[in-house]
Amino acid sequence: MPRKKKEEKQLDGTVDIKQAVDALCDIEKDYGILPEESLQILEDSFARAYKSLANEDCPANAEDMRIETSVDIDKGTLAMFELKDVVATDDDIEDDFLQISLDEAQKVNPDIKVGEQLRLPINLQELDERYIAKSHQLFLQKMRERTKSSIKNLYIDKIGTIIKGKVDNIQRDDNNGGIKTVKVSFDKANGLLRRQDLMKNDNVFIGQEINCYLKGVDEKRKNEILIVSRSDSQFLGCIFKDFISEIASGIVKINSIAREAGIRSKVAVSSTNPDIDAAGSCIGPDGIRINSIRELVNGERIDIVHYQDKLELYIAEALHPATVVGVSVNSSSDKKTCIAVVKNGEKKEAIGKGGVNVRLASRLVGYSIDVLETDEAMEKNVKYVSLDDIRRDMAMSRVAETETVPEEVEDDELPEIEEETVVSAPSSLDVEVPEDVVEEKEIEEVPEVHVEKAKKVEEPVEHVEIKSQSPKISLAALEAQIEEEKKANKGNANRSFHKKKKENEDEEEFEKVEDKKAVNSLPIYTEEELKQFADEEEEDDYDSDEYDEYEEEYGNY
Repeated sequence: MPRKKKEEKQLDGTVDIKQAVDALCDIEKDYGILPEESLQILEDSFARAYKSLANEDCPANAEDMRIETSVDIDKGTLAMFELKDVVATDDDIEDDFLQISLDEAQKVNPDIKVGEQLRLPINLQELDERYIAKSHQLFLQKMRERTKSSIKNLYIDKIGTIIKGKVDNIQRDDNNGGIKTVKVSFDKANGLLRRQDLMKNDNVFIGQEINCYLKGVDEKRKNEILIVSRSDSQFLGCIFKDFISEIASGIVKINSIAREAGIRSKVAVSSTNPDIDAAGSCIGPDGIRINSIRELVNGERIDIVHYQDKLELYIAEALHPATVVGVSVNSSSDKKTCIAVVKNGEKKEAIGKGGVNVRLASRLVGYSIDVLETDEAMEKNVKYVSLDDIRRDMAMSRVAETETVPEEVEDDELPEIEEETVVSAPSSLDVEVPEDVVEEKEIEEVPEVHVEKAKKVEEPVEHVEIKSQSPKISLAALEAQIEEEKKANKGNANRSFHKKKKENEDEEEFEKVEDKKAVNSLPIYTEEELKQFADEEEEDDYDSDEYDEYEEEYGNY
């Protein structure tokens, strides 16, 4: 029985409008490619397929051929044209792929002229399934390239953040049955988790939703173009940022992270605000914050380290819980190495189980750390800097920086202190006493002046000028007069030193002392008598020390 020949599908120059529009809309929704751009890719694919099949014998000519394709979605039509330049005669043709004579061109378009471009229609019905398959292949290839570029633009702003995906497929190792790779589907792209990208105790299953850290986008990959990881140190850093508001706002800064995923991590933090404790912010009340973070990393142990600008102190913090007493940094070598000296018996704590503590500390500070106990360092004659000395020097530096030099008082800012001339009684005195009254002048008080390092301001001593007129008084009467004057001066001075008076207080008026009238003439005092009077004044007992000084300086009149 003869077999029926399979009829090949042919193009008729029409397009199913509904299917075309739906396909373009789906492409835009899934990959973010605009319909106009997808339509342009489709037209280019039709043209490239035609050039490829038309020049199977000589593929090099395919690139030289010029094909124009037009897809009209509104009319539902497809048209293709071969473009050629019109020349005068056949002798002028240099490339028959690109040129045509005027006579041949006018058979297609009678109105065409030399120098114009002829659009030769292509009979689409002559194209078979091979052309359709070739066009489809080229279209998909071009769309994949454009999709990768679109996905890159879609995810480029998410690089360095955590994205959520769903496990699509798990490939296991044939030897030990462990996980080899995990394919994760994200909204519009796929990513691949390798064994080293997983945490040690990750137990994943198909359909599970997991968080991954997006490291980048690789357009060269065929399918899984997203580069993701769960073991990267920044995966932990992003979780800290999501859970700790002080880190998200920038008040607390993560300076460095060293991590062995699923086992242990060290996170160095510092605060830009001296009133906020960086480590306390990360731990939270009763450890609620750090415990919530540990749950997301399968119970991984997390050490919070106080970041220090001083390298030696930073190394000591990184080796916690061991107590570091000193550090020796090798600055002469190109390699960054140092020796940390810990207390006797704490070397095991500094190294940690399997060396994890010292490994993480070395990654955290960027130096290879060798640990020695105090006795070992002494035996090996290792010279190191004591941390106590470093802290003491830093404390002294801070004190020196905070000390401020007191401002010098300008001379013109000091209040002027008038100098008063103190007149002492002469050795030989010719005293004249008025017949009626000898008046005592009012004593002016000097306001209190507070000047740093200035001498105490003394009140002026009022000296009574006594003019003697005949008749002269007796010695007994004059002695009585002097005693009354001493008592009056003593009371006035005590009041000025022991009572605080306001600056603008009205001047106090003292009682006037009536002068006793003299009856007989008085011989002039000898120097011995005047000295005796002065000695009696010095023997008076005063409560105020200031007044004692005042009396010694000005009391001998």
